[in-house]
Amino acid sequence: MSTNLYLRRFSDPVYYLYRPFTWLHQKAGDSEVTEIHIPAGFVVTFDSIPKSAWILLQGDPAATKALVIHEYLYWTQSMSRAEADEIFRLTLEGTTNKTLTPTLLSAVKLLEQPSWDKYKTLKSQGERRTLKNLPTDPKAKWSDIKNQQKLFVE
Repeated sequence: MSTNLYLRRFSDPVYYLYRPFTWLHQKAGDSEVTEIHIPAGFVVTFDSIPKSAWILLQGDPAATKALVIHEYLYWTQSMSRAEADEIFRLTLEGTTNKTLTPTLLSAVKLLEQPSWDKYKTLKSQGERRTLKNLPTDPKAKWSDIKNQQKLFVE
């Protein structure tokens, strides 16, 4: 179960949430609920999975939610990579093309350590991904904004 996902695009092919997004999951018969809350202003590059996989999923709203959650978990690294990939698997359960799920999961397991490491490095170098205020200029570019630290939540 999740809230609606509201994305806007910078003038370059990078997106940001313009409303908060929440995803909840409860296993049948289990009282524990997994909740992922992504704040408005979180920037999404769709770099946490191979581009070929992202292209296959374009146009599927449930898959887009799965990709945003995956990227948020890879960026924040608030859990292990294995846990983030398991949540990705769970979010893919709602996609319209279920035949792609095993392929996507295999690709993520085999190819995404570099993404995990890249995000860790970018964060250690000071890059941030959650905007304090949402852009008002439709011509705003992520490539111009990403280095202006004052625009981001600490």
